Amino acid sequence: MSHLPSALRAAGLASFAILVLPAHLPGQQPAPPGRIIAVDGVRFHLNCQGQGSPTFVVENGAGGWSIAWSGIQDSMAQSVRFCTFDRAGHGWSGPSPAPRRASIMVDELHGALHTAGESGPFVLVGHSFGGYLVRIYADRYPTDVGGIALVESAQEDQWTKLPPEVNAFIDAGVAQLEQAARAVDAGMVRPEMLPPHPVYNQRPDWDSSYRAVSTTPAHYQALIATIQLMPESVQDLRTTGSLGDLPLLVISAGNSFGAFLNSPIPQPAANTKWMELQRRLVKLSTRSRHVIDETATHNINWDNPALIVQELRILADTVRDRSTGASTPDRVTMTRTLDALTAAYTRADADAFAAQYTLTMEHQDVVHRQSVKGRAAWHAFTKQVFGAHKSLALRHLRRAYGDDWVAAEVEWNGIIDGPRVGLAADVPYHYRGIVLYQFKGDAIHRQTLYIDGPTADEQLKAIRGGGG
Repeated sequence: MSHLPSALRAAGLASFAILVLPAHLPGQQPAPPGRIIAVDGVRFHLNCQGQGSPTFVVENGAGGWSIAWSGIQDSMAQSVRFCTFDRAGHGWSGPSPAPRRASIMVDELHGALHTAGESGPFVLVGHSFGGYLVRIYADRYPTDVGGIALVESAQEDQWTKLPPEVNAFIDAGVAQLEQAARAVDAGMVRPEMLPPHPVYNQRPDWDSSYRAVSTTPAHYQALIATIQLMPESVQDLRTTGSLGDLPLLVISAGNSFGAFLNSPIPQPAANTKWMELQRRLVKLSTRSRHVIDETATHNINWDNPALIVQELRILADTVRDRSTGASTPDRVTMTRTLDALTAAYTRADADAFAAQYTLTMEHQDVVHRQSVKGRAAWHAFTKQVFGAHKSLALRHLRRAYGDDWVAAEVEWNGIIDGPRVGLAADVPYHYRGIVLYQFKGDAIHRQTLYIDGPTADEQLKAIRGGGG
């Protein structure tokens, strides 16, 4: 869920004047993009796209529904099966007479997936309140789950740890939701009067779905019922244990409460406490990875969908390796690969250098904010760099080994071929820094580069100055 502000935003209340909400008009609901699955008399919408393993399943935040992840689904479905789900009362799913507490919602998702014939192990993606649900699902149906991604996930202690203004904002929001539900049910205005949504107005199909779904009385009734039973949902979550060594990805926003700038919530204090709670989530598994976008808000699936796609693809590789029993590379293998890497660099052998990486490798230069993805692109980039030099050398001064990674203190020396790159003369340089290499089998799958920033910047200025 959300710390409820996200529930309010998902309901559309942050986008317009809270009470001025239109009624849903019969016959205007667009056709669902996925399948309608009947489970115990309740109609659920499940939209699964793409092929390949593993199968991802998304649980939205409170008040959210499937189209919130449509863009990410389009990208992910190119390589895996990716499912979005509408909980009862939201999106294209019908209402349910059952209480809207987490344990019941989890059983409904389980029933919908298996009735639809979708097979696990699933990678469950929980955004906000959805984080509660995927953790409970993993505890109740462990053989169904191959991995978990918690995207700006709610955490069970947030209700007492966040600043008190957050709970006050929630209390006020519940009353406003109840008034909005009555306004929607009364048919005050028409759907076309809704202001454009900053994300859904990008595509006509998203926009029409947003306008229809967010003006359906059942949408608000289900959201209110979910909020009212939040204490019971927290109780459900507290009965779960750790995730053991289940692959876990935690994606957090450094500016989570930036989505609510006009609220009375103290932004810095709330963001600081939220990040502390996010770090608790990372400890749920011994095989976890924490990724932070310092500028993103709680709506990180809209703010930075490319980051989520990138990290979910890495998680998919981890889950596949685990399910096939792929062994973690040993120290001898990693050493051999890194020795071949440094030798190829010094020889300016772009072919041999690139061969030490996986086909889907990723390179990130933190200082210069440079990213290269895929071995083909990395090979082309490397050839360009090597071609601009008269000589270059790469040396590892020290290495620290982990289970599938190596942290290396690295030294780069080289002479840039000045005339070839438009400089007045050749330019020597010397850099030092740290490189984190993550392995997949006997090849490097991901590397993150931390160059000595001030040194690099000073030398780059000198090089540019030498060019006149």
